[in-house]
Amino acid sequence: MTRDAFENRLFAALRVVVIGLLLVVTLFPFYYSGLLSLRPLDRVLQDPGALWVPPAELDLSSYVRVLARPTRAGRVSSGSWPTARWWRWARWSSRCSSRCRAPTP
Repeated sequence: MTRDAFENRLFAALRVVVIGLLLVVTLFPFYYSGLLSLRPLDRVLQDPGALWVPPAELDLSSYVRVLARPTRAGRVSSGSWPTARWWRWARWSSRCSSRCRAPTP
């Protein structure tokens, strides 16, 4: 085996390893934040380093609380999903962002 062939094989293997490591370093914070959002707060405080959530421990109550429609007093009503209001906001936001772009030369 020549030096050139050895270097090409070595750098091809190292390229795959480096790209894999960079992907792990880049994607791990997103995975961990999603994982923390699916666990109850008391379990997160007891074991913050757990990298796997058993299916029995999945808790979507924080998403329900955040997406629930507030009442007139500002409190969240139990179990109502503001889908119509959210879609209205998404339509308005997309129209505004398409009209409010910076002019291009």
